[in-house]
Amino acid sequence: MERGMCALCLDERPLCSSHYIGKALYALSRTDGDSPILMSPNLIVQTDQQIKSVRLCWDCEQLFSLRGEEYAMSMVDREGEFKLLNLLRSATRCRPEGEYTAYFGSGLSVDCDSLAYFALSVIWRGGHIWRSLSGRTTGGLQLGRFQEPLRQYLLGKTPHPQGVVVKITVATDFASRNVVLFPRASESRRDTTVFNFVARGLWFDIALGSDLPSYIRRCCCVNSPKKLIFGGDCERYVINDCAGLMETARVAKGLRTS
Repeated sequence: MERGMCALCLDERPLCSSHYIGKALYALSRTDGDSPILMSPNLIVQTDQQIKSVRLCWDCEQLFSLRGEEYAMSMVDREGEFKLLNLLRSATRCRPEGEYTAYFGSGLSVDCDSLAYFALSVIWRGGHIWRSLSGRTTGGLQLGRFQEPLRQYLLGKTPHPQGVVVKITVATDFASRNVVLFPRASESRRDTTVFNFVARGLWFDIALGSDLPSYIRRCCCVNSPKKLIFGGDCERYVINDCAGLMETARVAKGLRTS
């Protein structure tokens, strides 16, 4: 193992190969044994290449896994078995929220804290610049003053950071349930930045800001009174994101027809 300073605990230790977004998601994204299709603004290709880097020690890798990733992976769509969607469909406490439905996570057997931990671990990792396809890079999310509070929270030294909202939407559409889209900044204005990503049916919207408006704060799966979780059709967001990538990317030979 390579030795160096762990990016999370900041101790000098042997370092592991760490993934930007859960290793398990690559395995779940293999269809009938075929390699996943990775899409970037520059290239769309079918490959087993995974976005990873030597960054964390073994203990911190285990911390990420035990406090969030294992639970989140049990809740995503696993080739047709979508546990979190099934839990929402059995819920009796819910209300319409525009075109979506808001469910009371506090009344369901859902560990909202673990889902939020997973989401924030991915966003924190996104602050790093990762090598991607054909020498390109991804990540580099601008976390600003929230980078250190997130690190302390992920280490378990502080509670859920102030000024951080995690919204979860459970997608009912086929497209969202079968893709993984890496984090990107979807909105940035004044002192508020919103990042989002999707992991096989779970859409995560993470808002960072010192004075977030009440309509954003009440969507938080951790700090809202009912620990709200939303459900609905998110297909148009997948289509928009993929269409945007295809406008600039070169499609690898063999995928052009499909």
